[in-house]
Amino acid sequence: MGIVILSTSRGIMTDREARLEKWEEKFCVLYVETERGFPGMKEQKLIHEGFITESLPNGMFRVRLDNEDLILGSISGRIRRSFIRILPGDRVKIEMSRYDSTRGRLIYRLRKKIRTIRSFFSTSFSYG
Repeated sequence: MGIVILSTSRGIMTDREARLEKWEEKFCVLYVETERGFPGMKEQKLIHEGFITESLPNGMFRVRLDNEDLILGSISGRIRRSFIRILPGDRVKIEMSRYDSTRGRLIYRLRKKIRTIRSFFSTSFSYG
């Protein structure tokens, strides 16, 4: 089933029948849940963390996940649009489909943990 449209003068119609009708009257939309959920609902993606092991052509990367799986990842549009550089050794978040666990989309480059300036100057230096 899809979307069911209720009309005051015609009774219950499907969305296809309502599209064929003239939209002179106001329709009330009622969503009916199907086996896959509500219509227009996006599927849930699996998000994992890993690190880049190899850079491949055309914005593709070989990523080793924290659970030791090796998958092929491509850059998402937001990272590509922001000109974020991704190099081998970087930690990333990768979004995978439930249907194909060998491919994914890089959605975030995690920041490297850098020592702060205060901790750098608090260390004692020995000369000689």
